[in-house]
Amino acid sequence: MYGVLTVVGVAVAVTAFGYGVFVQGNRIGPGFLPLVGGALLAVLGAVLTAKAVRHPSAAAETADGEERDVLGRTRQQRARIMWLVLGLLTVTVALVLVLGFVVSFGLLVFTVSWWVERRRLVPSLVVALAACAFVYLVFVLFMQIPLPAGVFGA
Repeated sequence: MYGVLTVVGVAVAVTAFGYGVFVQGNRIGPGFLPLVGGALLAVLGAVLTAKAVRHPSAAAETADGEERDVLGRTRQQRARIMWLVLGLLTVTVALVLVLGFVVSFGLLVFTVSWWVERRRLVPSLVVALAACAFVYLVFVLFMQIPLPAGVFGA
């Protein structure tokens, strides 16, 4: 599985050059984020692949013989969470048109933290607000990339 992530990361990083990593005046272009994201995914996938090859029995088994990950989740629970997050991501993409990117992203982070991962309310809110602030600072202020603003746009 991690090998697939590595290949996908490499593919994303390579295709990013088609979008232009830098544009006129050495400004960051639309391909910059896919390049960085793809490269990070490829490196982390490769590291996890190597770790899985070296230590293939990282999952623990319960008394009934069911494998669990380091957080105690079964394969079925992990699959449910994956589909849940995929559904939430789909809703988030639709919400971007109405609420804008930063607000929709913040709602996604909060929902995954609080509802999916069952974290406490206040820390989930803090993480979501910090993620929104980070995205706004990096993309809007630092890189000067206009993000969809939805109903909050001018």
